[in-house]
Amino acid sequence: MKYRLTTVARTCLVAALLLGFFLSLSTCSPEAKEQVTGGTSVETVSVLHVKVQNESGGVLDGAEVYINGQYKGKTSKYGESAGIETVILESEDNELVVKKEGYFSSAPTSVSVAKAEQRLTVVLEQETSVVLVVVKDVYGRVLEGVVVSLSKSGVVERSSQEKKKTQLTDDDGVAKFTKVADGWYELAVLKEGYFSKQNDVKVDFARQKETRTTVIIEKLPQITVEVVDGHDTPLEEAEVSFFTRKEYNLPGASPSHVKYTRADGVVRFTDVEFDETYVIVVKKEGFLAETEEKKVINSDEVLTVRLETE
Repeated sequence: MKYRLTTVARTCLVAALLLGFFLSLSTCSPEAKEQVTGGTSVETVSVLHVKVQNESGGVLDGAEVYINGQYKGKTSKYGESAGIETVILESEDNELVVKKEGYFSSAPTSVSVAKAEQRLTVVLEQETSVVLVVVKDVYGRVLEGVVVSLSKSGVVERSSQEKKKTQLTDDDGVAKFTKVADGWYELAVLKEGYFSKQNDVKVDFARQKETRTTVIIEKLPQITVEVVDGHDTPLEEAEVSFFTRKEYNLPGASPSHVKYTRADGVVRFTDVEFDETYVIVVKKEGFLAETEEKKVINSDEVLTVRLETE
């Protein structure tokens, strides 16, 4: 038995076939959209995870992320997302820049969209200054070979970058420290024969890229004893005993130091204090002993002792 379609049925069948054809074209087109819950469709997007860290590898929170000049957000401070900001790339080609106060902005980086999630690490260099320390004596003369140390104020436990830095002054009396981050620092100056000195210095890159400071150190007091004969000829191997006045006046007193003169007839005592009076006893075989007193007023006190022959 043969069945014939009515005119209305044929018209409905053709319409259904055409509708199915156009729907299939829409689904296979490159312009197709992804279906999501609720029947709403969205364009495919590209996700970029930006991780920001410093030169030591430490994560940096609060760093601002810009895409094509537009601010997209700051890197997180907490949890596994610390130092990370996730952005959506909406254009085919994008320029990424990261900024943070106290750091140099990153160089522009080109990023293209991709089907898979992308991860990018950006390293920011901290804004740092040069610190120049000039060391002089009380007469304004520069001092070479002075040990100068620079350490962050108030830091008990320091990372490798924050540990104390030490330099020696050159022949111009200058110690140079590079890549010094902003903040307060303790400056310690040490040289043999001089009083040690400590200063505080503030480093502020925004105010000045080079911080220069001068430290004046005072020479430790010393007494130089010159022993000569009646003709002012230096006497070698003369015994020089050194007492404080208080020690000398005690019964059975022993000297603080006993030294012997060199070939030039000279011996020095550095274990002395300002405004203290010392007693010096000089002896040498074939000469009469001499006892002298010397009060320390200046850094370099010189005492000449003449021995008369017996």
